[in-house]
Amino acid sequence: MIDDFIKIFGRENVGADVKDLLAYSFDASNVEGTPLAVVWPLATKQVAEFMKYCNKNDVKVFPRGAGTNLSGGAVPFKGVVVDFSRMNRILDVSEGSVVVEPGVVLEDLERELNQRGKTLPVVPASDKACTVGGCIAEDSAGIRAVKYGTMKDWVTELEVVLPDGRILKTDGKDFSGSEGIIGLITKATLRIREKPETRSLTIFELDSPGEVQEKLISFLTQGASAIEFVSRLANGIVKKPFGLKNTLLVEFEDNRGAIKDQNEVKRITEHRKTISSQLASEGFVIVEDPKVPAEKIAEFLEELEKMGIPSYGHLGYGVVHPRMKRNAERAKIAGLVAKVGANPVGEHGIGVLKKAVKTKEWLLPLKQKYDPDNILNPGKVLPDTHVPLVEDIKVCVLCGMCRSRCPVFRTLLTESVSPRGLAIFIEKKLKDTVFWEKCSQCRACDSVCPMSAHLSKKIREHRQWLIGQGIETDSNKVMMDNVRKYGNPFGKIDETKPVKELYCC
Repeated sequence: MIDDFIKIFGRENVGADVKDLLAYSFDASNVEGTPLAVVWPLATKQVAEFMKYCNKNDVKVFPRGAGTNLSGGAVPFKGVVVDFSRMNRILDVSEGSVVVEPGVVLEDLERELNQRGKTLPVVPASDKACTVGGCIAEDSAGIRAVKYGTMKDWVTELEVVLPDGRILKTDGKDFSGSEGIIGLITKATLRIREKPETRSLTIFELDSPGEVQEKLISFLTQGASAIEFVSRLANGIVKKPFGLKNTLLVEFEDNRGAIKDQNEVKRITEHRKTISSQLASEGFVIVEDPKVPAEKIAEFLEELEKMGIPSYGHLGYGVVHPRMKRNAERAKIAGLVAKVGANPVGEHGIGVLKKAVKTKEWLLPLKQKYDPDNILNPGKVLPDTHVPLVEDIKVCVLCGMCRSRCPVFRTLLTESVSPRGLAIFIEKKLKDTVFWEKCSQCRACDSVCPMSAHLSKKIREHRQWLIGQGIETDSNKVMMDNVRKYGNPFGKIDETKPVKELYCC
């Protein structure tokens, strides 16, 4: 099988060693899978040939964007992971639309669009790492969904490879929100709009859930571009709170907000995105994403307070994210969701973690139509398999934000060299010299990590542990032998040469 994949993708775009398999066994959820191999396509033609092979030989296929998914949607179960990170070109930008490959990172796309005075106003909290293909598959919402809707509202055309290898051009209605179970997105045409000239923001500190609901409803008809929420309990737990009370952050695309400095508005917005990982770093690793009717927000938040469950969310869109420490607490949330008539799945998708509470019935006939042999992302969305929950990785929360700044990952585009991948290896005590060979200790991952995991330090400590185990690279062994023997890393020195020749090229 691996040799056949190499023929399709090239040796450098196929992975099957222990590092690749371990790095791709996780996404950002607390689910661990079992990949058989990883492939990195570069073109639609390769994807089509690959799917023909897998369909013919009953090889299960698991598509992956950036692995920022919180419902286990990118976790493989005895199949091949298709990582679209290397299909990351922005193909065309016109006045009202943009054409991209699925691996384009949302933040990179927005930067390019902003230079042209344009924007794609779908902003998930993971926008530094998440990819266009993943956002379409999950129908991502985010902080500005109250005004601009979700990703499906911005898709005009998709190129999709079907499980039998056929290439389909479609308006995207069948595939937006399909969570990768009926086709692989290889190209997307998205609507874009003019970038607002200014943004302003007002922060409200409110005593009670009743005040939160009242303020929320008052702003829902005023054209706010974002209405974000952080609960009193969440503020009391995170290291960088917004205050001591319930916080409502209301953003406008004009000067109505109290905070008008653009840099400050951006700083506050970016800080709001870190609340999830801050809570996870304090042990609140379980997250739900119900969409609650506005008139039930007060009741929902009051019950969460009584349970001692911190929360935050895109309140303008109705999404609340309760955070918990134990899986057993999910049942409490499920009961509360049913009590207030909320949708148990607001934006994270169903994946494997939500199948017990909801399915996407509209996908059943499409699954039968496009993938009757159940080749694509089996075990997801539709209720047919057991969910293998595992103990959480303690080194970091696996959110994937570090991918956005790591120069090694940005060059090689494989999870096994990303700081998140190295965190998994540290947790599993992997005895491998990848820690020497890849990480440059530039500490870029530390600068963007929302939970301040200090992965560069942990990688350095793991290197020291490896040395204690007698494991190091050949080049490092030579260098250390020279230090011991000659007192320098260069070996025997020709004393007739100037010292500076040893240090420059």
